[in-house]
Amino acid sequence: MARRTRWSGLAGLVLALALAAPAAAQNAAPTVTNPTTLAQTVSVGGPVQLAPAQAVETFQQMTLTADTGYETNVTGLSNGGSDWLETLAGNFAAGQNRGALHWALGYQPSYTVYRTFRGYDRFDQAGALDLSWQLNPHWFLRLSEHAAYGRYLATPQAAQVSGSVVALNNFVATPFARQFSQQPTVALDYIASYRWALHLGAGYLESRYFGQAPTAGPALSDLEGVTGTAGLSYRLSRRTTLGAELDYSHMRLAGGISRVQVGSALLQLTRVLGPTAQVTLFAGPQEAQLREDLSRYLPATVLASNPGLARIHQNNLGWSAGGTLAVQSYHTAWNLTLLRRTTDSGGLFAGAVEADQATLGAMRRLGREWTLGGNAGFERITPLGLRLPGGNSALFSWIAGAQMRRGLGRHWVLTANYNYVDEQSHGAVPFARILGRQMMELGIGYNLGRGPGG
Repeated sequence: MARRTRWSGLAGLVLALALAAPAAAQNAAPTVTNPTTLAQTVSVGGPVQLAPAQAVETFQQMTLTADTGYETNVTGLSNGGSDWLETLAGNFAAGQNRGALHWALGYQPSYTVYRTFRGYDRFDQAGALDLSWQLNPHWFLRLSEHAAYGRYLATPQAAQVSGSVVALNNFVATPFARQFSQQPTVALDYIASYRWALHLGAGYLESRYFGQAPTAGPALSDLEGVTGTAGLSYRLSRRTTLGAELDYSHMRLAGGISRVQVGSALLQLTRVLGPTAQVTLFAGPQEAQLREDLSRYLPATVLASNPGLARIHQNNLGWSAGGTLAVQSYHTAWNLTLLRRTTDSGGLFAGAVEADQATLGAMRRLGREWTLGGNAGFERITPLGLRLPGGNSALFSWIAGAQMRRGLGRHWVLTANYNYVDEQSHGAVPFARILGRQMMELGIGYNLGRGPGG
């Protein structure tokens, strides 16, 4: 599943997320042509034109896949056991460009069955609806709603809304819980000219966890909140774009026990290095305000000797910075992303986290039918405001993966995938330490679709 940019200066970061995230984290997010991006890529000095009302383009896509595979450490615990599994999945998408109006609807169900660990069978679902409307030659309105239910990854929600960063801790597995999440957003863009663009956006976030094992450690935290962003970009030349962005999020976690406010002021630079390469950089100060009542999470003996841990009111002022180098040609695409960010934890902790992330993704096309890909990543997540005796809490994650696709005629495709995840925790983490987990899958898929104009 891929995320989109709000203007072209942020395209490299979204590409990094699409290549680096493991398959289990993909959501139903059908590709939609962003009219704001189109407006900024017209010829130099050319006026922004309203799309002709009579132009109608429709696309439809259906993909059905059947996979069989083998997974180690199914339960996520030490000596968690290994098992064979079968997965049936679908990807259904439809959309239309009708003059100034663009819409797309997607739905992704998947059903996984284990041969021995039947209690871990799961039915995951994800869906998305995107609408964008060119109000006049300069104003663009966009509405979207993304929702999912299943055993997914714990992803900081505020990071998904901000146009300047990719999602953090996007390879943290939560083997004991099912998650429901939704993210309606509204955005308004003003394209003053080829060079100037203004972006305003707001969103509501909700994430809830179900079926958590009581012996797996502190509970994952339900989350709800609002976000807002305002940004301005200026294209210095065909190859260089400067931008500035203000981000704000207010999150309520664990039934109101924890409240987090994060504000950021970021400067951005995008530079096209050549016909196939682009670098994107951003940096700026961040402030996180934490109000936490952790008495329900800490043993009575700890509270008795450290009463200051029960309630925390803390301001953290720091810096956020990151960058992506992306290279794409006809046969090869790869990217490297480095990122440091303070945000809410997406329910992983009852508060805010500081995350450092590095990801590398690559894809190579061999001939007409073969496609090979790979990805690797590392992340360190440290909660802010939570300080326990014996050391600070932290979660370390490593991922690696490889993918192969072989076309079998017009509609059929053969796939092979390998994924590895290793997590190590220190302190109060919402689940026990997860040792290395591996999954190998072999499958066959059927694609049926019709592109724009078909």
